[in-house]
Amino acid sequence: MGLILRRGQHFGSVSRNWKSDSFTISEIRYGAGTQTPDHGNEEALIVFVETGGYAKKAGGEEFECDKHKVVFIPAQETQSDAFCSKETRCLVVDLNHSFVARFNETGAILKKAATFCGAEFSGYGLQLMREFRQRDSVSALIFEGLLLNILAIGIRSRWLDSKAQVPSWLSKAQDLLHDRFSESLSMAAIAAEVGVHPVSLSQGFRRFFKITPGEYLRRLRIEFAARQLRETNLPLSEIAAAAAFADQAHFARTFRQATNLTPLQFRKLTRY
Repeated sequence: MGLILRRGQHFGSVSRNWKSDSFTISEIRYGAGTQTPDHGNEEALIVFVETGGYAKKAGGEEFECDKHKVVFIPAQETQSDAFCSKETRCLVVDLNHSFVARFNETGAILKKAATFCGAEFSGYGLQLMREFRQRDSVSALIFEGLLLNILAIGIRSRWLDSKAQVPSWLSKAQDLLHDRFSESLSMAAIAAEVGVHPVSLSQGFRRFFKITPGEYLRRLRIEFAARQLRETNLPLSEIAAAAAFADQAHFARTFRQATNLTPLQFRKLTRY
């Protein structure tokens, strides 16, 4: 395979790191325009892009790894990187083989390199970053919970993003939810739009997307709200209304359930 980097060994400049029996977490800075040669890592990686970004080639594919995305790289996957025209800072987690094996015992297995984006992943990544900078005696437990959630939700998102063998009517229902996420939609109305029975719609979503239509719609509203928090200075009440939440309190409660951050915490951390 060529060059294999050992646990905790990375290109770039390591600002600080933290080790446990299950993983090593490193904050790494990469200079503007840096390029890395083909290489692999001894252990699987989870990478949270704090600032900047880069293009990664891995597993025969190319990924854009932008700010606040989470990247998963399997152990010994051949990869190379080309960093953008400004400094990039990442939080990199080396997952030891036993940690990955315990996760794989659930039957949920990530075999290929992947990028994950959205409010949930931004939230978990920002929590990792915050915990890394204020570590204490319970940090190891918090890190483990965050990493397991990233992997589990990452696998779910891969299912959601895959339209292989999805019936055309179900893809149409998915597109309808994307286009009209701010409307008050009932199962009967969605089913009528795509020409199936509401029970078939519900069963189809669960079979192919591992989620209910209502949960999917909530996810879309959270994603919209997260973009507004990150990119605008709109008051929370206006964002809540635009995303079709009942009120600001409902928005704040739902957003926190999805990201483990309040809307204000999310806005502050995404502008770090």
